[in-house]
Formats: sequence, structure tokens, C-alpha cells
Amino acid sequence: MSLAQKIDEIAHVVHPQNIDIALFIETWLKESIHDDPINIEGRQLYRRDRKNQEHGGVCLYVKDSIQCKILQDFHSDDHEALWAFLRPKRLPRGFSNLIVAVVYHPDQHPDTSNAALSEYLTSSLDRTAES
Repeated sequence: MSLAQKIDEIAHVVHPQNIDIALFIETWLKESIHDDPINIEGRQLYRRDRKNQEHGGVCLYVKDSIQCKILQDFHSDDHEALWAFLRPKRLPRGFSNLIVAVVYHPDQHPDTSNAALSEYLTSSLDRTAES
């Protein structure tokens, strides 16, 4: 079922719990579904919809008070992943930012490769250490 059909339920969890960052896989969103019906008040929405296939997709909601930049250099046409650089106002001593990723790897799809995803994640994580 699409995230769009569950957005009220999701918002009812995000707001009372004061969730800063919410990551979702299997959003089933498509280009034809605009952001307006799936926005959550007080949160920025970032999404990566699956192209040319059903289901899949990932998205990220970030509280408005947190600076967020999507890391476009980490984008891969071969993997459903969304990477973000976050700057919350308060972090433990020694940390100035966070890098988060939401990744979907369909385990029963004929085009999936565990080795290819592993290589992509390893190289992406190595690049985060350089940042």
C-alpha cells in the first residue's frame, strides 16, 4: 500500500513523538503523486521514486528546524537510495553533522545484486568519511 494512503497515520505518530527524522522504504510513490498530499506539517520531504516499475521507492522526512542537504553525488541509477547531510542544532560533543541514508534493496527482484549493493554502500560510506 502506498505511503500516500497512510500519511494521516504516519503524521499521527511523527507529531506526538516529536520525531526529527523519519525514513521510509517501499513508498510506492510515483511522479504523478505530488508532494502536497504527502507533506507532514513541520517536516521537509525528500523522496526518490522508483522509475518504470511498481512499488519500491524511498523517502525522508526531516524536521523543519534541521538543516538538510541531499547528497546528489551519492545518487545511483542502479540503487534505490537517498543520502542526506543533516545539521541538527544539538548533537553530542565532537559531532557537527550527521549523514543518513535510506536504502531499499528488493530481495526477490531478478535484477537485484547483493554484491553490487554492497559495493555501492561500501564506496558511499568511504566517501562520507572523506567529507
